[in-house]
Amino acid sequence: MLDLDTWSLTRPEATPVRTIEAAQIQSGYRDQYFYNDGARITFWAPVTGTPTGNSQFPRSELRETYKDGKARNWLYHEGTHSLRATLAVVQVPSNGTVVIGQMHSKDNISPYIKLVYRELNGVGYINVSLRHKPTDTASPTVMTYKGMPLNYPFSYSIDVSRSGVVKVNVAGMVYQGQIDPSWKNHHFYYKAGMYNLDNVGTANEGGRVSFEALGVTHTP
Repeated sequence: MLDLDTWSLTRPEATPVRTIEAAQIQSGYRDQYFYNDGARITFWAPVTGTPTGNSQFPRSELRETYKDGKARNWLYHEGTHSLRATLAVVQVPSNGTVVIGQMHSKDNISPYIKLVYRELNGVGYINVSLRHKPTDTASPTVMTYKGMPLNYPFSYSIDVSRSGVVKVNVAGMVYQGQIDPSWKNHHFYYKAGMYNLDNVGTANEGGRVSFEALGVTHTP
């Protein structure tokens, strides 16, 4: 199921980059970067698109909100927080690399968790990178799944418990860890869609990802 009631959209166009608010998404918004054929929603961003302020790369990506459109930011110890998606990566830029999901912190430029898809010689890899502490400059890869070629549907999920247990599931392969206590007062939010890690090439080069299911839940 595609639940699009609690998201805003960042598009790779205009300066500064234009944001489509939750009310517009709820009303069926679509354009060349974000469109719904009834069964799936597709995100597209060319490498020539406009990047966001804290990045050099373009994206067509959803950002978690409340239903009224206010940005949703949560502390992990407030409850259980889950992001679930089923998707296929359709196209990648020349370096083969796009981001398909994130657990971000509004207090930091870099995300806590990032799911990076890379296509190499016809084979797809998903690397789960995790920044262990807010002050860390590196986000090492904690798990790699191999086996998703382009156009191959698969699922992923990110679950965070009140006690700080983090589980990332990619097509049945699971990473589990504990959030470092230094994150206790940092506010998180989920992102999903298509974020290029490339900005070199022509306007028909970029990343395209189709989601057939997407949803976020928060429980006390």
